[in-house]
Amino acid sequence: MFRGVSCCFVVSAFFLLFALNIAAQTNLTSLAQALAGGETEAKRAALFDIRNLRSAEASRIALPALQDKAEIVRATAAGSVIFLAKNEAAQALLPLLADKSEMVRREAAYALGEMGDASAATALITLLQKDKIIEVKGAAAVALGMIGDPSAVETLVKVLQTSPNDDNEFLRRAAARSIGQIAEPAPDKTFFKTTVPLLIKTLQNSKEADDTRREAAYALGAIGDVSAIGVLEESAKSEDPYLAESSKTALVRIRKQ
Repeated sequence: MFRGVSCCFVVSAFFLLFALNIAAQTNLTSLAQALAGGETEAKRAALFDIRNLRSAEASRIALPALQDKAEIVRATAAGSVIFLAKNEAAQALLPLLADKSEMVRREAAYALGEMGDASAATALITLLQKDKIIEVKGAAAVALGMIGDPSAVETLVKVLQTSPNDDNEFLRRAAARSIGQIAEPAPDKTFFKTTVPLLIKTLQNSKEADDTRREAAYALGAIGDVSAIGVLEESAKSEDPYLAESSKTALVRIRKQ
């Protein structure tokens, strides 16, 4: 009797998996049809659904949308192809960094960062250096931190060497954080020691946005240079509780090394 019940369970499971597979294929087909002939909002909805499926098979359906005539569709598609193999996704996304739409360039940069593929680092560095739009430059800076390629540090440092203002606040914050993200996993921190004086200056500068100063504290902790202890001890007393906490965390990290 037990054997009979077990056999029935296996058969039922097989048919359930078969039905789920058919349903998934049907869903992918309907999403592909929406992208091929739908209105702009229908295409965007389909692209969101594709992203939520988090599979290479679904992401491949989104590839044609990267060439859509509507910039909002191209921008949305950028985040929907990231579950392809890294080399395939990078090959599809890199041309979008030269798109005429700043929205598309920005979203392509974020998507490349989310993928974390080092092959995109050079193109993102160029974008950060040469793009005219501050939001696009900010996206490139964020992406470079997520990728973690040390070749980006020199360009990120140049961002912090400029004067802070309301327009470049996000860009400077992203640059400081990305330096920390790149330094954090590095087994040898020697390469990053030249950035420490600039990060200390950023942390001490009262004209900097609070978020930028917090990220500078984070980066100093990630680098772990003892020369930053004094300034971090001072900022740990800040009336800004978030800056104080970031500085205390950085101090703990440095002292553990």
